[in-house]
Amino acid sequence: MTDLNFQCRCGAVKGVAHDAGGSMGIRVVCYCADCQAFAHFLQCEDEYLDAAGGSDIYQTSPSRLEVTEGKDRLKSVILGPDAKLHRFYASCCMTPIVNTIPGRKLPFAGTLARNYDASRREEVFGAPKTAVFAKYAQGEPVTKAKIATPFLILDLMRRATAEWMSGRSKENVFLDAEDEGLITPHVLTAEERAALDARAAASASERAARA
Repeated sequence: MTDLNFQCRCGAVKGVAHDAGGSMGIRVVCYCADCQAFAHFLQCEDEYLDAAGGSDIYQTSPSRLEVTEGKDRLKSVILGPDAKLHRFYASCCMTPIVNTIPGRKLPFAGTLARNYDASRREEVFGAPKTAVFAKYAQGEPVTKAKIATPFLILDLMRRATAEWMSGRSKENVFLDAEDEGLITPHVLTAEERAALDARAAASASERAARA
């Protein structure tokens, strides 16, 4: 298997995805409203969203992710009172890093493909396999769905089962930082989230015009 480095835009936060690629993860483009709101929260939508609001995500198990530098620069946000995922970013340059599920029952991490070593990520990850949550796209999705949702769920459960059986399912460097009191998640209000959703809708046509 292959390790692949990632870092934030300014390089202060660095990390490694161990045993990346192949059956250890899957690259998708996610059009969900939360991923769009996350990019707008960090004001990095022009770099991290495609013309229809899609985020290029490499999904893998949290135990495979290591932060080697800049752990003290990490912060997390929950995108509204009803949001479930904890989304981590580099506060030094407002770079989205990963989203993960709290509680550690289901080992899941969605990392931003753009942050990985550009000279090797296509070789290791390959092109995005499919699009997810395309119904939330701002216009026609740039990436089309190629894999049916049930198969994606089965793929996630296959990886999760391997983590449960190996005893690594609770390993998560990002949630560790929260548990240790190094990071306190910031929960957006309903009004703050609504404002982000409005910004996402308004900027989609601008991105499409520039594409």
